[in-house]
Amino acid sequence: MQGRDKLLLRVDNMPLVRRVATNALATNCPLFVTLPAQNQPRLKALAGLALTQVEIETPQDGMAASLTAGLRVLPSGLRGVMVVLGDMPDVSVQDLRQLLAAFDTDSDKIIRATDTNNRPGHPVIFPARLFDDLAQLTGDTGARDILQAQDVISVVLPDANATP
Repeated sequence: MQGRDKLLLRVDNMPLVRRVATNALATNCPLFVTLPAQNQPRLKALAGLALTQVEIETPQDGMAASLTAGLRVLPSGLRGVMVVLGDMPDVSVQDLRQLLAAFDTDSDKIIRATDTNNRPGHPVIFPARLFDDLAQLTGDTGARDILQAQDVISVVLPDANATP
């Protein structure tokens, strides 16, 4: 990337982070975007979208800081949360809807996107019963331990949409 912010690279004539957010909003689900407060270019790229921006207080703490920041502001009563990474340019609105449909079928299990070779990737939907476990995460491994300890339903997305 030669020092450039990959989330600001243009995909479909817009910054990648805006493209991913626009796709997520097309599902008609509420969208919470976690970003470090000092990252003004990313915030500017999301300007005008109907989403909730959530400040990551300690971005140096890695992926867990982003997950826990987002969880703190979720409204009560949600059945689950879909974690959509901002650097996944191939995840389409249809892919997101396919994952949501799988979650509607079994909202007690984790729903995880895979590529056509069944390699696990993103997005991932976590049921509400795991919110407390997710809130305890630390470090830069994300929810890897939770994913390994739980039943996961894999949803195959086209090509390599689910993997970088």
